[in-house]
Amino acid sequence: MLRDNRSQSPGMPVSRRGLLAAVGLGAGAAAIAGCATTPDTSGSEVTAAATARSTPSTSPGAPLVMIVRHAEKPAADTHGVTESGARDSASLTVTGWTRAGGLVALFGADG
Repeated sequence: MLRDNRSQSPGMPVSRRGLLAAVGLGAGAAAIAGCATTPDTSGSEVTAAATARSTPSTSPGAPLVMIVRHAEKPAADTHGVTESGARDSASLTVTGWTRAGGLVALFGADG
């Protein structure tokens, strides 16, 4: 049986597949944003999604939604912890909570 040792590799905290996916998504998002930039009637620029190019959103307070699918669930022989710190086999591990907190800091969530 193969075992995933990525969390035990001190020299490579991110898997190659994860890194390549992030770079690919970033490049794709930049390409889409560059293609979808159009000036509005007041002279400022509005960036619309490529699929909604014909009806771009011009509201300055439009919410930004980011969906990040990531979890560090415990293996069969370990346990996770709840948000309050109680042991729970269905919750994230300490590594998972740390990584989730890092994503919040990375993306700058306001609350």
